[in-house]
Amino acid sequence: MANVRSDASFWRRVLAALTNGPRVPAPEPVIIDAPAFVPASAAPSVPWIEPVLPSWFWTLPSSTLLAVLDADGARFAASDSLHEFHWSQLRELALHLVVATPAGPPFSTADFLSRFDPVQLAKLWGGVFDADVPWAGVSGVDRMIAAVIGGRHSMLPCLHAEILNQLRHWAEFPEQLRTAVLTVEPAADPYFSNSDKEI
Repeated sequence: MANVRSDASFWRRVLAALTNGPRVPAPEPVIIDAPAFVPASAAPSVPWIEPVLPSWFWTLPSSTLLAVLDADGARFAASDSLHEFHWSQLRELALHLVVATPAGPPFSTADFLSRFDPVQLAKLWGGVFDADVPWAGVSGVDRMIAAVIGGRHSMLPCLHAEILNQLRHWAEFPEQLRTAVLTVEPAADPYFSNSDKEI
């Protein structure tokens, strides 16, 4: 009975509601002043929302970035499940849309994570994310974006969560990031040979 409220007015209101008796007015709500709005530029960076990775990572060619970021996708590719095959295809498509844009590969963690917004993604491909505006971007990309954001379980936010978790892990364990890069691209060593102090 420890969770039962001892507030007498609460029980009077409950009894009145159950018996259709006289209504006891609820107490006036307490209004708490909200903190002042902090502009994004002045807000502190939160490491788990925007993990800090070594700067050399964002200088890798887009093909290497794709290979490193898609390393976990191989576990879906070997599956006999049609659902997992479909999921892996959408995952790979979403990753390509985010990394290999005409504007170039992401140049920072913030830039990379911003690309998971369909509006920003459409801009990077030369179009506008609006069903009422004819697509003027790279031909067919509008249908690709629709494929990765449509359905009951949209791939784009799922991939965003997966990759954000991976980036956070690499930010905590940079030696594992270096190993992941060297696994897919052994010739990538020059990218961080001068940046070892970042790791």
